Amino acid sequence: MCWFLSKNQLIDRSTNVKIYSTLVHPVVTCGAETWSRTVADKSAYRSVERRIIRKVFGPVRDRGEWRIHYNEEFNELIEKRT
Repeated sequence: MCWFLSKNQLIDRSTNVKIYSTLVHPVVTCGAETWSRTVADKSAYRSVERRIIRKVFGPVRDRGEWRIHYNEEFNELIEKRT
């Protein structure tokens, strides 16, 4: 699924975000309400989520140079979505 989100040039970014929100995110969090999650589990989940979102959004041009998004930027995107 991550390959589909990042490599398909025929699908725009907003559609990729919708696909992630409706298909990928629910599968990753399936049953999460019943988990007894540790801090390490939460950290691992956030890492996977950021990796997928990084593929969807790709690099950003900042002051004439390309860079990846910072984790804080993704945390803001994730918090807006929830």
